[in-house]
Amino acid sequence: MDSIPWFGWIAIVGTAGWAVMGSLRVLTSPRARAQTNLTDALRASADANTKMAERLDAIDTRLATIEKTLTDIP
Repeated sequence: MDSIPWFGWIAIVGTAGWAVMGSLRVLTSPRARAQTNLTDALRASADANTKMAERLDAIDTRLATIEKTLTDIP
């Protein structure tokens, strides 16, 4: 402490404050919020795709049943 002059402490405190403020800016930036919105949109899209795949599987099963019925008719 005695070996660092008073103007050196100004630089040290300024650098530490800059690092803290920069970190807070990155965490609260619109880009971070946009990334969260994108994540939510992708999750909703994945859910919709899963439901659509289930629906298509059900339609495929019904179609296979109809094809089997038509094949069995003499």
